[in-house]
Amino acid sequence: RMNTVKTWKLAIYGITGFIIGILMFLPWSAVGDYVMVNVLNSAAENGIYATVRKNFTKGILDKEFVYLGVQADFPVFSLFLKEVDIDPSLISSICTAKPSCSVSLDRGEIMSFTRQKLEWKSGSAKVSVDGDIVYVNDIEFIGEFSAKGFIEISMETGEMLRAKLTIKVP
Repeated sequence: RMNTVKTWKLAIYGITGFIIGILMFLPWSAVGDYVMVNVLNSAAENGIYATVRKNFTKGILDKEFVYLGVQADFPVFSLFLKEVDIDPSLISSICTAKPSCSVSLDRGEIMSFTRQKLEWKSGSAKVSVDGDIVYVNDIEFIGEFSAKGFIEISMETGEMLRAKLTIKVP
């Protein structure tokens, strides 16, 4: 009985040390670069041309990916985000095998093809993936333009499957 308890303690300490080591020493900046490049390439394949002025990671154990000066040109509007912070829910994602993260936005704007601006001061959402569906929950934009709600998107087709958004425009 004592050996079993000792073995379990050693296993738990070993697993904890391994996870902390990964969190501290994995080249997170390279992970952020890789994700950014893949997202930008995927967007370009779908006619959305985007750039990021600068990106970096912050945090020691609780990593966060930060993207500055994000600009995206869609067919009928353009989007500018001063800062996007992505906080991956690593432990939750590993335990549930469903990638998820929180997204926080600083000031931003959408400019329509008629040159009308929709601006916000801040925004946030929780994003998760389950199978072929991306769930964007707890969407909240605060400012002159505001929105609250959720969206579900098919990764296979890029189509919106379900949505409930309350939007306020000036």
